[in-house]
Amino acid sequence: MGQSPLDEFDQAMGSFVRGDANAAASLWLPAEDVTIFGAFGGYERGWAAVRPRLAWAASQFRDGTWACEHLAAHFGADVGYTVGIEHARASIGGSPGRQDLRVTHLYRRVDGRWQMVHRHADPLTGKAAPPAR
Repeated sequence: MGQSPLDEFDQAMGSFVRGDANAAASLWLPAEDVTIFGAFGGYERGWAAVRPRLAWAASQFRDGTWACEHLAAHFGADVGYTVGIEHARASIGGSPGRQDLRVTHLYRRVDGRWQMVHRHADPLTGKAAPPAR
């Protein structure tokens, strides 16, 4: 039946951290209701904004490796989600570094193919109580 969305995404992100967003972009549904809350801050809505955001974000990486701890995933009839912790090691913005993110992805099945419709990624931090007031 082909690759699962997780397999395709894992392969695409390997290219992403080497500066190439094309494989990752091909997993998205090119629609006006797609959204991204990217790890570099801000957000985009609609494919016309999300596609260039992916290219810009990938351009921040060079010579990288990527791995994901898949924590949860479910794919129903037409909607699915994944939750994980991503680990990238790369030249990021021109300096060697690492990026550990907690991520959530939402997918929609269109014409039998799972396509991403949302990505939320933010830095993984340790658990901390809120500051006292």
